[in-house]
Amino acid sequence: MKRANFTAYNQSYQGFALIENISDLIDFIHEKTNGLIKESARNLVDIHQSKTKHPLNIITVATQKINKIEPKGIVFTQAEIMGGYLTNLHDTIKKGNKIAINPFNMVSYFTIPLNTEIEIISEKENYTEDDIKLLRWEGGSHWYAKISSIDVVINNKQKWNSKIVAHKKAKEFLKQL
Repeated sequence: MKRANFTAYNQSYQGFALIENISDLIDFIHEKTNGLIKESARNLVDIHQSKTKHPLNIITVATQKINKIEPKGIVFTQAEIMGGYLTNLHDTIKKGNKIAINPFNMVSYFTIPLNTEIEIISEKENYTEDDIKLLRWEGGSHWYAKISSIDVVINNKQKWNSKIVAHKKAKEFLKQL
């Protein structure tokens, strides 16, 4: 899957998955959606078993709400949700737009404005822990992480107070690539 850096909406985006055409969308569907559905179902089961608060992804939250209104079962409901999500992506691409998908959750996406300069940084499929780089500015107190040339950004946070936490966040981010 293509990864890209670009600036849009007065903000810099790095390492976002890039979908430029139907072929890219098909690759995304085959590579990512089964994992999202399985992860969401696992989150939902964990929540019910542990009865504690968990950070949820978008698909899990939607599944819970829809099943309360109209119980159909987790797998069926998630298949409907993913179908709508992918239809929206397909319609956007057919109109000639490019799409950026958040590299952390692989669900959140937005249309990249026309004439945006896009730097393709990688089409590598499998990053490993060997690709993790930890950095600290000279005289700085915070740690930053990269996976190859991709900045690790989780929930709009990019710097951490310790090298250990930065490494942990990089490994967490790596699982999503």
